Amino acid sequence: MENIRMIEIEKIHNHPDNPRKDVGDVSELAESIKHSGIMQNLTVVPFCDEYRVIIGHRRLAASKLAGLKEVPCAVVEMSEKEQIATMLSENMQRVDLTVVEQAQGVQMLFDLGESVAAISEKTGFSESTVRKRMKVATLPADKLKEAEKRGGTLEEYIKCCEIENEKERKKLLEAAGTRDFNWKYESAIKEQKLKKNIPLIKKEIKKLAKEISSEDRWTSKYDSHSSINIVKWKPGDKLIKGYKEGQEYFWSISYGTLYISVKSQKVKSATPKKSKKEIEAERRRKELKKLFEKAHKMRVDFILNFSAAKKFEKIITEYLIRFNFAEVIYYRNSDDNIFNKAMGDNSNGKYYQRPDAEKFNQWTKEKSSYALLILAYVKSGDSSSASCYEGKWGEMYPEYKKSNLLELLYEFLAELGYQISTEEEQLINGTHELYAQIESEDKND
Repeated sequence: MENIRMIEIEKIHNHPDNPRKDVGDVSELAESIKHSGIMQNLTVVPFCDEYRVIIGHRRLAASKLAGLKEVPCAVVEMSEKEQIATMLSENMQRVDLTVVEQAQGVQMLFDLGESVAAISEKTGFSESTVRKRMKVATLPADKLKEAEKRGGTLEEYIKCCEIENEKERKKLLEAAGTRDFNWKYESAIKEQKLKKNIPLIKKEIKKLAKEISSEDRWTSKYDSHSSINIVKWKPGDKLIKGYKEGQEYFWSISYGTLYISVKSQKVKSATPKKSKKEIEAERRRKELKKLFEKAHKMRVDFILNFSAAKKFEKIITEYLIRFNFAEVIYYRNSDDNIFNKAMGDNSNGKYYQRPDAEKFNQWTKEKSSYALLILAYVKSGDSSSASCYEGKWGEMYPEYKKSNLLELLYEFLAELGYQISTEEEQLINGTHELYAQIESEDKND
């Protein structure tokens, strides 16, 4: 039962396990207390002949600032678990805790032996929220604090937890709260999948084919048979398309792709050896192609997951008009299949696949603002082949070529809150290291 009485302020101390580490600015509250006194008592627990605050950390700080000598307190008995659960719940209801503080509070309860269900009941969090906060608590505390100052989000912290390698996880966490986070996350996830899948693929493909080097694959001895994207491959998927019993196959891995070859049936002249510059030019073209495809995926993900279309309807309409004019000027094509994806149908995946008319009509009625957003994006003419470089061959490095399409598209996305990564910016403005070097540098090769 509560025992309310006046207690000397010097005998009351902040609780060391209070999830909220910073009580914030209490000067306004202190002024109110000076004039009107404390309108609500503190809740404290006895500790070594003195007291610890359970509810009222801000009131205690403000009372000290106001110069009070004693404050009204409800003295209660609580177990350690109950103290932490009460503080966590109280702070959530009255003053928003940061995601990191929530995570640390939830983890403390779990460490004290509470189950996820019990923590959910005591704090008012859903079990899903509790589990997410517990994941965040596994990240390095010092890196989390730095990320929090940069404006890191729960979504970013959860994505960091997906990275299994500790070193790579820390590296990604260092990008939380910056415009480069999503770009680096995509790279980290791809690298993780490659490291997992390559040993599995090698184990299986060795039963079906002989290994050759990536360079040999391009010689006149072999013809290309098929290829597999290693990141998208799942155990159980076929490794050789159109496999024929008795046929001799050869494999090699390059740039995240498994290539399958067969011995050439044609008589070919010897393939001239490629110069170092030609090999480097080829590498740049391949890397640029992959980077622009990755940038396209990020743009599509941003659009499909955008949830504030109604709020930005004026901006969307403005750019829809601009994209329509641009379509006429630059003769752009559009990918109608994006409508299917927006409506949740990813089964088809064919480019220019028109959506079902009945479903489309219903969808546009129910989600008119979102449909307007998707229409504007489709009219931008964006695609995985949208880029800012000219192909070139042989020893010619890919040359930067300004893209009106991508510049206007990124202008639109920025209006919606999209944060262009450093690498995307370099791809668009022509400063990326993969583009052709200046003439004086070429002469030094």
